[in-house]
Amino acid sequence: PYAMKQCGWLAGVFLISLIALLTNLTVRMLVESGVRHNNFDYESTVEHVLGRSGRVITMASMAMFAFGAMVTYAVIIGDTVGTLVHGGDPTAGERAWVVFVFSTIAILPLCLLRDMAHLSWSSSASIFADVILVALVVGLGPQEANP
Repeated sequence: PYAMKQCGWLAGVFLISLIALLTNLTVRMLVESGVRHNNFDYESTVEHVLGRSGRVITMASMAMFAFGAMVTYAVIIGDTVGTLVHGGDPTAGERAWVVFVFSTIAILPLCLLRDMAHLSWSSSASIFADVILVALVVGLGPQEANP
């Protein structure tokens, strides 16, 4: 919304369409390169195209992205679960305890998996939880707004 407001409706739609087209093109190029050279994972394809340093940079970027997502999840869980348990704004100590417990029970085991294909069940559970959360907000939000 902010980007669309800054560049206008026509330019915003054009830029979004351009980015979608470029993303589609680059994904097709990656898949074609992988099939042509029998590299069926992203890291091997990048190594074939960009060399060993490209693979290292790609792996480091993927690790930083995953770490950032994990920290984001921990912050969101600390804010929302702490509020639900406490009934209001939790203190910093309560929030830290919630993040520690959630990280130990949920995030740590997922980080220790050797094969990321096993994450499909947790991804499905996450999507299901998102659907439930949206349904709760849509269903209960108006009741809270109009007491």
